[in-house]
Amino acid sequence: QITAEKIAWKQKEVKEVINEIRVTPINMTSVVDTTVDGLITAEIRTKLLGKKNIKSINYSVNTIDRVVYLMGIAQNKAELTSVISIARRVKGVKQVTSYVRYRHSKLRH
Repeated sequence: QITAEKIAWKQKEVKEVINEIRVTPINMTSVVDTTVDGLITAEIRTKLLGKKNIKSINYSVNTIDRVVYLMGIAQNKAELTSVISIARRVKGVKQVTSYVRYRHSKLRH
């Protein structure tokens, strides 16, 4: 876990490293778990695409062990609130973790 973070920091132009690595025993993740995670991600992406007030292209959605990780650039607080709300309402989601930045945030630069 620490080694992976150190490698990431050594890359050119890296401004931030988010370490969400979880070490689990081999074979803990089943095919069913992986499929459920994929379905959760697909449902969230589909719902984001259907919303005119959300620029879905600006978001990355990943699901691991039913925990949804959101990354990207929100136009404003209302948009981010909507995205998080959509993700939380999807069946099977345990938690939503957002690493989304606002468009005009100093953290982006």
